[in-house]
Amino acid sequence: MCLMLLSTRNVGHQKDKVPPPVKFDAQKPMPTIEVPGLSLDELKEKTENFGSKALIGEGSYGRVYFANLNNGKSVAVKKLDVSTEAELDNEFLTQVAMVSSLKHENLVELCSYCVEGNTRVLAYEFATMGSLHDILHGIRTFVFYFDFHV
Repeated sequence: MCLMLLSTRNVGHQKDKVPPPVKFDAQKPMPTIEVPGLSLDELKEKTENFGSKALIGEGSYGRVYFANLNNGKSVAVKKLDVSTEAELDNEFLTQVAMVSSLKHENLVELCSYCVEGNTRVLAYEFATMGSLHDILHGIRTFVFYFDFHV
């Protein structure tokens, strides 16, 4: 985890120079990741090497592919774009641990993850109705049947 301290106090009409950020690298134990890891080889096999046939969407952080994993689950595989900033594996894995603990009926669940070299992949349960963005913006048409009387 990284902590940054900045000083922006004013002295008279002049601003003090802002010192460079101070980083504290606290050696905390890695939180438990509550989902199993996946191999990059399995992901490549199940998405046809992240090919266009498996491509189901593209977002601000990477492309999303459909895959049926060896455990039988249908998942949306989000292959994150390689960051220009060197993000430490433990920072990414800490975020994965946090997301893996989120369980709610209105959230898609993180099923698995992969960190191999500079490749980072997240596998979420496949939402059969599409993404929230698609539904809100009418990209896909859905028919809802309500069984109630007015």
